[in-house]
Amino acid sequence: MGLWKNKFLHENDSVYKRPSPTVRPYLQKWWGLAWSPQNGKVRKGLAPSEIRVHYPTYVNWPRKMTLQALKIVPNYVLIFGGFYIMRELIVEDVKRVHVGHWD
Repeated sequence: MGLWKNKFLHENDSVYKRPSPTVRPYLQKWWGLAWSPQNGKVRKGLAPSEIRVHYPTYVNWPRKMTLQALKIVPNYVLIFGGFYIMRELIVEDVKRVHVGHWD
């Protein structure tokens, strides 16, 4: 049994079964990269049909991001602005209380 021989292939078990599928020539490189001789099985990897650019996701993305920012940023400004105002009120109150003390 060679290094790259698949021991789970079960070639020609019976004359009545279909022949084992062969790797297509244009996929030889992918199968060669995905084959792991450590345990004799194919590790998980993406097939060539699964590797594609998701065009609808990336087309016109500046406009999409701008619209998302216009929805989200005003809420953040209100929330963090409220935190800042509350902090300033608390700090001012602490300073007012500490003015009468000598320590």
